[in-house]
Amino acid sequence: MAQLLQMPERGDFDMSGGGATTGSFVHKLFECGVQSGFNSKQKFVEHALKMIKDPAWNGVDIDDVNSLIDVFWERNKDKYDDKSKTEVKLSFEIDGFRFYGIADRIDVLADGSVEIIDYKTNKNTISLKKRSWQLGFYAIGLQKMGFKVSRLTLDMLRLEKPVEMNVGDDGNVTNNGRGSGFNLEDVKSELIEAAKSIAHDYEHEFDVTGDDNNCRFCGYKFYCPKFDED
Repeated sequence: MAQLLQMPERGDFDMSGGGATTGSFVHKLFECGVQSGFNSKQKFVEHALKMIKDPAWNGVDIDDVNSLIDVFWERNKDKYDDKSKTEVKLSFEIDGFRFYGIADRIDVLADGSVEIIDYKTNKNTISLKKRSWQLGFYAIGLQKMGFKVSRLTLDMLRLEKPVEMNVGDDGNVTNNGRGSGFNLEDVKSELIEAAKSIAHDYEHEFDVTGDDNNCRFCGYKFYCPKFDED
C-alpha cells in the first residue's frame, strides 16, 4: 500500500530517529563501503565505528554489526567492484499500476549480465513466496531497464549460506539448478493481482480481520475502523 497508493505508515511520521535497527545500519554501511570501493574488512569496521556515533543509530549493537561484517566480507569481497551499483531505484508500470522498489546491490558479471543481491539480517529463512515476490520484482524491474538478469542472491547474513538462484532465458528461477524455484511471468501476474486487490479494497473499504495477531505489526491502523483513534 505504501508503494502502490502512497499510503504512509505510522512510522513515517516519527522523525525522532528512534527505533534504529541493525538491519538498517548494515544496509547503509554496506552501501557506503561498496560505493567507496572498500578493499578490506577493516575499512568496513572503521566506518561502522564512525556511523555508530550518530544518535540516529542508538540501540544498535556494534559487536553484532561486526559479526555481520565478518560474514559479508567473506561472501562478497571478491564479488563487488567499481561496476557494482547500490540502492538501485526501480520504478515501472504494469497494467496501469506503478510499482516502486529499491534493490540493495547489483553486480555486473563477466558475461555482461547482472546479479541482484539483497541483504537480510533475519534469523530465520525467508519463505519461497516472499523471496519470489521480492527478488522477482527486482528482476522484472531491471529487465525493463534493459539489464539481462542471470542471478539472484538473498544474502542471509545470520544463516550458514546465502540463497543463490539462477535465472534462465525462459524466466524460470532455480536454486542453483535445483527445484523449489519460481517463474518471473508468474510473479508478474501475482503482483498485478495483488495490486488489483489492494486498489479494490482501497476504493471499497478494507474488510476488518477478526484475528488480532494479524494486527500486531500493521502500520495502517489509523486507516482501519477496528482501531478508532481520537
